[in-house]
Amino acid sequence: MPGEEKVTTGTQDYLHKLELEGPKYKDRAKIATALQQTRVRRRLHKDMAETLRPLASFIESEKGKMLLNLLRETLGQTRKVEEKMENRVYIPRVLEEKKQ
Repeated sequence: MPGEEKVTTGTQDYLHKLELEGPKYKDRAKIATALQQTRVRRRLHKDMAETLRPLASFIESEKGKMLLNLLRETLGQTRKVEEKMENRVYIPRVLEEKKQ
């Protein structure tokens, strides 16, 4: 998942900063806090990916592809009905407009 990869790269950035720059105590504390927040975000991304994996597998299966096609067809039909309703006009057959 792209979000997880970006956060993992951020983790590496912080670790390398700690390793190679040898920051002072105050800066180390800021980096450690940022590192901890990055790790929490990474965990959220990993959990989301794991949660969505069964759905993604289903959508990629033949049954999932068939379902998506049916949903697209249904959406198209719904849009046609909505468009027809928006352009609807009533033409009186018996009553005449009052002339002013």
